[in-house]
Amino acid sequence: MWSLTGKLGAKGKLKRSFVRVVLPPADLAPSAPSPLRVLQWNVLADGLAQHGDFIKVPSAALEWETRLPLILDEIEEASADICAIQELNRYEELRALLALRGYDGCFFPKHCSPASRYRCPADGLAIFYKKDRLEVAAQPAGTYFLDSKGRNMSQGFLRITLTDRLQGQQVVVVTTHLKAKQGQEMDSTRLSQVTRLTAPH
Repeated sequence: MWSLTGKLGAKGKLKRSFVRVVLPPADLAPSAPSPLRVLQWNVLADGLAQHGDFIKVPSAALEWETRLPLILDEIEEASADICAIQELNRYEELRALLALRGYDGCFFPKHCSPASRYRCPADGLAIFYKKDRLEVAAQPAGTYFLDSKGRNMSQGFLRITLTDRLQGQQVVVVTTHLKAKQGQEMDSTRLSQVTRLTAPH
């Protein structure tokens, strides 16, 4: 596993230096010559970015046109085989650009996305994977979490099963965005969502 430290560079992008982190127990460390590299990232939905009280950030930096090339830079620098993305609402645009870099992907929109209030597409969950390393073994499936009355919540999870061509093994990739906000009620909601997420499917 890698962690990073850094500070803002001249273009407003973090300059990073990566540090290798050894997690115990050592016998569980990946022994494969080329372990899968996974990037997980909440990219902040367009619309929510501009109306989320991010007062310490220049407004121009929150515009999708500014952020998109930086998002692409980060994905390229990470050399990720799999990218699990949350709060993405420009999926087709990002998918087309990532296709030029060897990725394919799938998308699951939020139910009643708050981004729609700002005339932006519904945000949701996306999984992108490198086609030269991974192929689809089971079609992607999105599932909404249910509230106490059995109704679809805004949040859910996206799951896809991929086959690693290099190692000949299947890997199940799941991404989610749990309920936000603080407080006991939100904690209970998140616990319920995690329980549903980890239940047998």
